Amino acid sequence: MSETPNPRLCLCGCGATVNREFLPGHDAKLKGALINAALAGEALDASKAVKAAGQQAAATLAARGWTAHLDKSRVSRGAKAARAAARSKAATPGGTTEAPEQGAQAEPPATD
Repeated sequence: MSETPNPRLCLCGCGATVNREFLPGHDAKLKGALINAALAGEALDASKAVKAAGQQAAATLAARGWTAHLDKSRVSRGAKAARAAARSKAATPGGTTEAPEQGAQAEPPATD
């Protein structure tokens, strides 16, 4: 005799009723939210509440065996921040690092 399904709420927090832990794809949704929370808790300017939530998220990631995903995100976000810092360091000829206004076009080079 087969077991009857035991409906419960999806663990991602969406509120859907499921017979397993997640709706299809919602494990990735939860994983992404946990990674974002864990990394936010590691920020230097994070509040105590954000740090506590980050620690809890990191613990949940570890309990589910998703720590490698957190480590990969740390590396990729660090590389992205380094590229952004390098771009902002490369100043324009006028010495500013601000982006042009939305819709503004660069002037064409002068032709003699």
